[in-house]
Amino acid sequence: MSRGTGQEVRGEAAILNYFRPDDVMCGHVDKAEEDLTKAIVSISVGQTAIFLLGGETHDEAPVALYIRSGDVVIMGGAARTCVHGVPRVIAESIPDFIRDDIQEWESSQEVKEFFLEARVNINVRQVRPDGGAPTESPTLSV
Repeated sequence: MSRGTGQEVRGEAAILNYFRPDDVMCGHVDKAEEDLTKAIVSISVGQTAIFLLGGETHDEAPVALYIRSGDVVIMGGAARTCVHGVPRVIAESIPDFIRDDIQEWESSQEVKEFFLEARVNINVRQVRPDGGAPTESPTLSV
């Protein structure tokens, strides 16, 4: 069953981005994949970030979005090849329920502090065209 764009994306690769409050990701276009028509599914946990989604070039003014813990962004269609980046991670914006859970971990204070200030983003993508994808890869309907 398809939802959203009605497109199937075979999850062949995932990229894990870790941000601290002072970190940024400059504007870029994800274009290493062989098939740029397939959407990228992006999941964020931890601190809130400002996400900029621009146009096809760096000359087009971007739209700013807050990406909060638990948000999922699907970049498909025309957005798939748009310039995007993260100019700011907002310190101390982690949701209280996550903060409380981390405080209860049986870990060192250093580990707890690491996760309390982190923003983690996982983006899943299809690398090869449908014909070349192995059948054992999980498929996401987006």
